[in-house]
Amino acid sequence: MKLAKIAKIETIAANSVPPKVVEHYDGWRLRYNYGVTRRANSVFAEEQGLLALDEKLEYIQSFYKKNNAPARFQITVASRPNNLATELLKRDYQKAGGALVQVAKIDSFATKTPQHKVEVFKEVDKDWLAIYEIVEQADSYKSKIRREMLENIKLKTAFGISFINNQAAAVALGIYENGYLGVFNVATHPNMRKRGAAKALMLAMASWAKELGAKDIYLQVSTENINAQNAYIKMGFKTLYAYDYYTKENI
Repeated sequence: MKLAKIAKIETIAANSVPPKVVEHYDGWRLRYNYGVTRRANSVFAEEQGLLALDEKLEYIQSFYKKNNAPARFQITVASRPNNLATELLKRDYQKAGGALVQVAKIDSFATKTPQHKVEVFKEVDKDWLAIYEIVEQADSYKSKIRREMLENIKLKTAFGISFINNQAAAVALGIYENGYLGVFNVATHPNMRKRGAAKALMLAMASWAKELGAKDIYLQVSTENINAQNAYIKMGFKTLYAYDYYTKENI
């Protein structure tokens, strides 16, 4: 049951913020996004497929080599085949930390009132982008690619901004699909941290998604970001699983 839920969340998450290039190859999704975000530049090993593993891995190498990028896999316990991580290590892929996926029930958030003002937009807003780019400290190239990703989302979206004393304090992106609210790109202005701005967004987005039929919330938080992990746990999230990246440079 847990494995099926993990597989479902991974598929929904993969659908949420599409990279520039997606190629479906024997049950796997090959993703390339001009180097912006590791997840959007990695293989999602969604299904077992029929081809031999060596044949598939050779194709992966060629796909990323023609894009001048390292071959990279995003691996969870639901990745297929189920021994893929072991096989990648045998072939000189290097493992690096990725993220924890934390989950919560929508009702634990949607029934509460945010303590700060929140505005929600159906499409990405210039003020939303301004806050996000301040926090991420992205250069103009990465900002352009990320903006194009956000503009290309096909699912129902909520771009939220929370305010403290009438000043934009934090942003987040909510995406709804198939009973789940995915929360992405949570970013709080450095001057507004630890004042409940992110929690206000979570409550507002949960209310928005519940009206669409959402029952559950999921989010991804870096394995290195202990402060954010603890903050989400304090809100009521629990860690369901983790994913790691396995990377091999193309020479």
